[in-house]
Amino acid sequence: MLGACAVMLALLSASVANASRASLRCIEGHLVAYQGRLLPWGEEPLEGLEPLPVTPDACDEEHFEDRGDLEVRYREIAVGDADEALRTEDQEAIETSLGALDKLPTDADQGLARRYRQLIEALLQVEVQRARQTRQRALHRIEQARRAGVDETTLREAEAQLDPPPPSRPTEAEAAPAPPPVEPPSTPHEPVLAEPDSPRSL
Repeated sequence: MLGACAVMLALLSASVANASRASLRCIEGHLVAYQGRLLPWGEEPLEGLEPLPVTPDACDEEHFEDRGDLEVRYREIAVGDADEALRTEDQEAIETSLGALDKLPTDADQGLARRYRQLIEALLQVEVQRARQTRQRALHRIEQARRAGVDETTLREAEAQLDPPPPSRPTEAEAAPAPPPVEPPSTPHEPVLAEPDSPRSL
């Protein structure tokens, strides 16, 4: 009986210790976060941290005694990848780094918050430039269609879709607050004179 209890206690201790361990495993060119199962052995993918793409020479597995140490290391790798993506202006790398930093709390880390803003700004500039190029191609196609005799109504509708009107703003008259209602001037009430008493009949 005591032997069975000792075995159960040992298995429980080993399970708790295994569950606290974590690792970064190299899988198909990505570092994937894993955490130990609540069993004496085995591990499973850790939810909440995106796989980090790495070059083959940098794809080294690492093991940690607890999840906190893994998250520190994950942050170091994610920040390094973000800096490299911003330096090379590689759109795919920027999007990947943005996805990785999106899983980390940036509100309490000014360095992460700054890199997060820089990644978004870089993607915004790419998208704006791409939109400008697409618009120029569309305008060129509209001119081709106009020379080919396409119905002018159709062309104007296409141009309106490329240049939607700005959101309407209220006019000064609409934006100005309505004046308070003006009450009509009150007329003074004339005093009512009492009629003289009629003479009494004798």
